[in-house]
Amino acid sequence: MRPAVRYLFVRALVIIIGTVFAVVVALVANLWWYGADNSIDRFVAGFDRNVANDPIMAAVVARDSKFRDRVIGLTANAYASGGWPAANDRASQLMIEKQPEVTWAMINAEDALVVEVWRRYLDTMHKLKDRPTTCRLYVSGRGAGMSSYPSASGEYMAARRAARAAYLSGTKRLEQGIAPVLPTEAAFDELLDRSTTMGKPFTPEEWSALRRRARGQGRAEVVDAVYCPAMIKLYENLLAFPEAEAATAIRGYWGGPLRARFRPEAGQAS
Repeated sequence: MRPAVRYLFVRALVIIIGTVFAVVVALVANLWWYGADNSIDRFVAGFDRNVANDPIMAAVVARDSKFRDRVIGLTANAYASGGWPAANDRASQLMIEKQPEVTWAMINAEDALVVEVWRRYLDTMHKLKDRPTTCRLYVSGRGAGMSSYPSASGEYMAARRAARAAYLSGTKRLEQGIAPVLPTEAAFDELLDRSTTMGKPFTPEEWSALRRRARGQGRAEVVDAVYCPAMIKLYENLLAFPEAEAATAIRGYWGGPLRARFRPEAGQAS
């Protein structure tokens, strides 16, 4: 065989072997992922076990099958690149879009459950107050799950359990048409004024931080350093009320931005 022909023959053989190898690798990968060893089922089972570690997320995905399917699809991609920690963080990020719906349900829970959520949130903020930016992310719901708050993991999980109880209570009450009416803005302002008079007063900087809840005005580090202490004062002041008034004040604070998005049902209780 001539050298030139032999060269072409060897080159063709290498290409063929490489192509076959690539096809075999792809086939094995597909078989592994799509059913040869039930990997999809194992991933879903793993997802269900992991999501059970986040009480509020477990409750939400149990009620919304479409959202659950979307979370599984996107967390599978995260899992492929970073394992379960990446998948769990991705799922927590996806929960952000559900936050208005979850908050609306919690607002409509029983008084004791609404107040308990805020008490648990306050406990977590106290643990994070020495990390102002992290605290702000927690308060705004923009963190990425428990891995974002290692110094407050116990408080974080207690708050998630309280949120789950309030969420389930609120969704049930909304379905039954017995949820409470939210206070008017004037009624909330009156409660806020009374709570501030009886409790800890706010500095002008703290009032400013409470009003501009999104970043973008002034230096971010100044806002962060003031925002968390201001929120702690707000929570402490409103929680100092008797339970019924505290729940009403919390509903007024949380419910204001959500009124237009979630219209009160005609059958709500007074």
